[in-house]
Amino acid sequence: AAAVAALAAYAGAVAVDRTDGRPAEAFLTRARAAHRAVPWAYAAPLEPEPRGVNLFGQFRAPIGLGSLSQGAAAAWRQAGYAVREIMLTNANTPDDLCVDELLPHFAFNYPRNFVVTYPHIDYDLQALYPRCFFAGRENIGFFAWEQRDFHPAWRERLRPYDRLFALSQFAAEAVARGMGRRVDWLPAVVEVDAAQAARYDRAHFGIPADRFVLGYVCDASSSIERKNPLGTMAAIGRAMRHESRAFVVLKVTNGDRPPYDGVVDAIRRALRDHGIEHLVVSRHLPRAEVHGLIGCCDVYVSLHRAEGFGYTIAEAMQLGVPVVATGYSGNMDFMREANAYVVGYRETVLRRGDGPFQPGSVWAEPDLEHAAALIRASFEDRDAARRKARQAASDTRALCSAASVGRRLAALLDLPLAGAT
Repeated sequence: AAAVAALAAYAGAVAVDRTDGRPAEAFLTRARAAHRAVPWAYAAPLEPEPRGVNLFGQFRAPIGLGSLSQGAAAAWRQAGYAVREIMLTNANTPDDLCVDELLPHFAFNYPRNFVVTYPHIDYDLQALYPRCFFAGRENIGFFAWEQRDFHPAWRERLRPYDRLFALSQFAAEAVARGMGRRVDWLPAVVEVDAAQAARYDRAHFGIPADRFVLGYVCDASSSIERKNPLGTMAAIGRAMRHESRAFVVLKVTNGDRPPYDGVVDAIRRALRDHGIEHLVVSRHLPRAEVHGLIGCCDVYVSLHRAEGFGYTIAEAMQLGVPVVATGYSGNMDFMREANAYVVGYRETVLRRGDGPFQPGSVWAEPDLEHAAALIRASFEDRDAARRKARQAASDTRALCSAASVGRRLAALLDLPLAGAT
């Protein structure tokens, strides 16, 4: 009964059944029926399993938080833990989600909970599930965040966690300042399947085989201002204006939806004005196909204003693609002059809010002239670019493998709990 009540609260927060778009009440009717048919773990006492963790995450979401959840599960398993995955959702959850995937198959004999989320998430997880899920357990929050500012309203939501982790040193420092307590850095897991990516070659996408391909991948709904595809394409245009050997690939998920479609149209016009042939993809692609698209590039350019981690940058590096990127925020955990073209910037204050990014907060404004010069350098000296790329592939595999992150996780769990200061 407690689980059904919690599921009702959760479905109310989600508002619609993601499997067919019907109201949440239809979802609840099916969920209650499914619940009665499931042999719930708490129906009988179980032997304690000290090396077990309940992992709450958005495992099916085709966004960074989905990759972070999947990687966290892999790292816990590498650290020697049994993992029970408990599904969370958001607006990006795929439509083929099954009711049973949302039932909280909680392992009551596991002493730890690990929650992969944002600090600005608009619901309190500990209010949506029964109190017995959290009482008497070590509760760890693992946070993705992209700015050095932290809204005071988020403190109460994070306060109940016994430990706080963040996916980059940049994010950890931001959350620590906001919370007044220790926040540990646990890198995101990035393990690109190069063989799968290679199935999606230039011919698959209709990209000319003999061109110098410059690419960028982002999700417009994850703050198109923060991702800054307009600035990225402006720098590429300056570097490669009327260069017949250049071809630009831009993947903007949700770029065909208002209000983002206006930005994408402006990018198309600018590239045409610069005389650069291009391909713009707005439709959803499976992750392996996205990796294939990145792997088609001769250089990957990300002139972001802030990144919590920088997944696509790390993925490009693992695929051996040279990277030109803003030298700011989470990507600097694995980017340096020896393995990438690091673009200068100045910090600027936001004048308008954009989702959780508040007016008066700070992010970077990349130097487009510097970026254009570095892009041109990657084009003119391919050997130097390849040397950087080889180093980058080695560095990101060493830092971001599930085995490496699992070892760091195990070491962090041995540290004493850090209370509020």
